[in-house]
Amino acid sequence: MIEWIDADWLLSPDLDPMPGGSIGIDKDSGQIVEVRPSEAPPSTDGVTFLTPGLINAHTHLELYRHEPIPVENGETFADWILKVVAITREMSGEDRQQACEKSILEMIRTGTTCVNDITALGHSLSALSKIGMRGIVSPEFFFPFHAPQPDMTHIIEQFQFLKDRFKDHPLLQVGIAPHSPYNVTPNALAAVLETIDPAIVHIHVAETEAEAQWFETGGSSLDKI
Repeated sequence: MIEWIDADWLLSPDLDPMPGGSIGIDKDSGQIVEVRPSEAPPSTDGVTFLTPGLINAHTHLELYRHEPIPVENGETFADWILKVVAITREMSGEDRQQACEKSILEMIRTGTTCVNDITALGHSLSALSKIGMRGIVSPEFFFPFHAPQPDMTHIIEQFQFLKDRFKDHPLLQVGIAPHSPYNVTPNALAAVLETIDPAIVHIHVAETEAEAQWFETGGSSLDKI
């Protein structure tokens, strides 16, 4: 059975707008099976615009907050990161699950239908599966330079547990997220990637000036993390 959705404007995957039309969706598979142009001109009141689902390529669903985490005068990006870590450590499993679900519902309301997410303990996988959103989810790990010789067993086991749990899921895949080059040593990164087969490697590389400075000089405010 086909369900038809009408709109005054359609936006194709190659971003070409079509004035008016209908999209036919197979209700069993969820796939678009037909696109019909409209013979009538687009409406001028109450205009509807139908687009392909948006992709958010970098999410932290477990960190949903009503208000942003404040940055005081004189504080650095590293200070903000440490605040994020402190908040995350205080969250219960139920807190994380609820935060993920709120994040997902907000994205759906704004047109996002696929995510590339970083997770601490896997709660975003459960939330995405429950609501039915497509995505890749990567458990995150840290291994700073002052740490001893890396034993990555617990990280590899966590990844494998999540991958096995969701290996047959039609909408979800499991990646791995070494946080960044400034707090995951090359040896630790190699020890993980030589052992596992992730769908993607999701790493923070070039988000801020502090990161750029670290790459250029070998040091920045990020050294305190």
